[in-house]
Amino acid sequence: MRPQDGWTPFLEAGLASAEAVGDPDAQSRTRALLGRILHEEGRHAEALVHLEKAPGLAALAGDLTSEAIAVVNRAVVLDATGECARARALMAEAVALADRTGHPSTQVPTLQHLAEPRPRPPIRPRRHPAHDSPVPV
Repeated sequence: MRPQDGWTPFLEAGLASAEAVGDPDAQSRTRALLGRILHEEGRHAEALVHLEKAPGLAALAGDLTSEAIAVVNRAVVLDATGECARARALMAEAVALADRTGHPSTQVPTLQHLAEPRPRPPIRPRRHPAHDSPVPV
């Protein structure tokens, strides 16, 4: 199933149910996934609304796995929207949380996201001021 297959309404209904029963772990998990799906749909601002709340709800529930996943999802969206420094800091936080879980199924994807290459600006050759020719780098 892909995000465009209509997950959003179901996740929104699930979130409403989790809020109605006061389950912070279910709220965190649902917000983390909903944020990720909204991001994939290009709805970054809406995604961040959910992803800002998800880690705190997971911490309230005492679920390190949910917290790590929520932080990773938030970092992915921030990175995609150009907030790379903030995203890197969050990814380091997510790795620390994942390590505390002791679960490879949480640790590996977190490290994988941390290691993903980021686009970098092109390197431009420096010019020598005396002859306006490229200087070997």
